[in-house]
Amino acid sequence: AKHKMIGNIPNVARVLYSHTDYSDCWPVYFGQVEKYMNCFKNNYILINKRDSRIPSYFSQILYDEKKAYVDRLLFGLNQIQDPIVFFEHEDMIVKSMPNTSLIENYSKIIKTKTIHNFFPIRFDVIRLVQGGKFFSVPLVGKKFKKLRIISRFSIWIFSLQPSLWSLSRIQEILLNHTGESIWEFERKAQWSFRKPTRRSGTLREGLLKS
Repeated sequence: AKHKMIGNIPNVARVLYSHTDYSDCWPVYFGQVEKYMNCFKNNYILINKRDSRIPSYFSQILYDEKKAYVDRLLFGLNQIQDPIVFFEHEDMIVKSMPNTSLIENYSKIIKTKTIHNFFPIRFDVIRLVQGGKFFSVPLVGKKFKKLRIISRFSIWIFSLQPSLWSLSRIQEILLNHTGESIWEFERKAQWSFRKPTRRSGTLREGLLKS
């Protein structure tokens, strides 16, 4: 059941990637979600086989575990309709009540272009935790509270962290890395983030810095 004090964030689907080999994390993960962060209308888990220990409010999308990590993820995301996804793994456990209004505001920034300092800006992904070696600069303005732009010249620009993603953009990135393991993808995707893309030029990543 949804926590009565947590608002529902529209047009954003939670997408959890997991495997039954890591089910020892599930009691803590699902317990903390129910306690603090059951705030999305649609919740999906990408999993290797159906499991009764997964809460009923998570729709189970079954991937072929013979496939590589990127192909599993791409298959699962292709089943989802929501324009924005909140992506995480089962060991990325929330510890306290999040600012859901801030998350909703950032989902709107991903969905539409925003004018900042007279220039249009659009984020494809907003990371909700810090991770990796990077340079970043803060954005000024009430709607950009705590938000920073990660420089494309950073050593480590991309990490698999709890993040808000444009669904179409994460699918586009994954298509460039089919057949790769999770470690290969995280390493090689650094270059994907630096290349111009067909849809809107350079991919932009934001960081929610606490």
